[in-house]
Amino acid sequence: MSELPGIVPRKLLFRPDEVAPLIGVSTRTVKRWMGQGVFGRIKQTPSGARITYDGLAAYYHDKTPPAAS
Repeated sequence: MSELPGIVPRKLLFRPDEVAPLIGVSTRTVKRWMGQGVFGRIKQTPSGARITYDGLAAYYHDKTPPAAS
């Protein structure tokens, strides 16, 4: 498992609104990228879709956002 910078809380699941400020994009962009698979497999919870720590770490270390659509 890749590690994220120390400012990122060590937890299993993140809401889109938590991820947006960490990576410098809007919540809407995070949600769109979730649909495009940028963060890998998304975990569905009763309160909505969540990004896994591993998915966020993979994005952070790759930092290759999808092409604009």
